[in-house]
Amino acid sequence: RRMPRVEEVTRQLVAFDLLPAIWFIFSRKQCDTAVQYLGENTLTTPEEQARIKAQVSLMRARQPEAVREGQVDALVRGVASHHAGLLPGWKSMVE
Repeated sequence: RRMPRVEEVTRQLVAFDLLPAIWFIFSRKQCDTAVQYLGENTLTTPEEQARIKAQVSLMRARQPEAVREGQVDALVRGVASHHAGLLPGWKSMVE
């Protein structure tokens, strides 16, 4: 059997109002890559986006080494990877 694509599963989750959700992938690299598969999909409201941006700004000031700059835009849109390779500050923000 073939695993369904993360993009298709996300579309279905949105359509049936089943978010938030967790998608398990057993490789750190594939976790990070899956974030890119979702492209420009936005799963957050403008209010949530503003709160996330504020948290990222605060983290940049306090723990700049923890910020995964390549994934900030995705995080603001409501998509993030979560794995053992993340620094605690970023991981906490994702959660």
